Amino acid sequence: MPILESSYLKQLFLLSLIILGGILIGWHLVPFISGCLAAFVFYILLEEKMEPLIEIGLRPKLAAGVLTILTTMSIIIPPIFLFGMLWTRMDKAVKGMVQISSALDKLVFLIQKYVDEDFEWHLGQDMITNFFESSLEVIMANLLVALVGMLLMVLTLYYLLLTKSDASDLLEKYLPFSEADIKRVMIPARKKIRSNFWAIPITALAQSIVAFIGLMFIGVGDVFFWSVIIGFASIVPFIGSSLGFVPLFLLLLGSGKEILAWTTLLYGLLVISTIDNLIRILFLKSYDNIHPLQTLIGVIIGIPLLGIVGVIIGPILINTLFIMWEIYRKSYWVTSWDRENQTSP
Repeated sequence: MPILESSYLKQLFLLSLIILGGILIGWHLVPFISGCLAAFVFYILLEEKMEPLIEIGLRPKLAAGVLTILTTMSIIIPPIFLFGMLWTRMDKAVKGMVQISSALDKLVFLIQKYVDEDFEWHLGQDMITNFFESSLEVIMANLLVALVGMLLMVLTLYYLLLTKSDASDLLEKYLPFSEADIKRVMIPARKKIRSNFWAIPITALAQSIVAFIGLMFIGVGDVFFWSVIIGFASIVPFIGSSLGFVPLFLLLLGSGKEILAWTTLLYGLLVISTIDNLIRILFLKSYDNIHPLQTLIGVIIGIPLLGIVGVIIGPILINTLFIMWEIYRKSYWVTSWDRENQTSP
């Protein structure tokens, strides 16, 4: 009798094929997983907007299409605006790199003087040219992946909105949890997605305003440009603002404006960074009572795994892990412990 006639072995064989196929498909979709997760984030934000649009007479396909188009525009327009600002200043980029090189030389000299130890350091023109060339190669290499991920996000979001009830039914059908446990996971996940998402534009706007006022008072040139750069940099929590004001500090230091440079650095460290972290922490704490440490750990894990979407998804993964552990503990661990206590004399 063939060995595979055993129902258990047939089941194991079929399950192995399913797992193997899932691993192969998932492995090839890894570069685009951030697009799928971004679609899920926007779906959580927009799922409640479908019914009002349908109530005013729009067909479901048209309502889902309108929300998807508006979402796509909200994603595309800010980077295009930022790229346009950078493109108009491209002629200053090489000069700026030379100024940054000069500033780094000055800082190295101060360090050598302070530690009383000499070491080699120089950022030459060849290194600057190689930096721009390698950066351009990286951008071009990832451009196609980004475009495919964007297309995948748009299509996934559209069909999630169009089949809202089906998506919920699939979760209840295939996840190995009860309906109550699924709600315990999804309700806080929805709240954390919304809170982490809205914390990004609110923090960016507040940080841009604070940077604009402070830099204008200090006397920095092109204040609007640098305040926008600092606002965009705040997308990365806790350290993002430094990605904006540190290059400005180096440019000012390299151009010989040392007092202005150090004043800008102090203002960035003491005011801009503080505002960034304070607003983010207070908003998340008041909106959903999210502990700052959970956000920090989630972002540290999320960004390397998922890119910029990890800023939102990372803290949610941490929270979901705790919820699933609580479900397991209450469903199995505590029940077994109680059973042992009941049987003990």
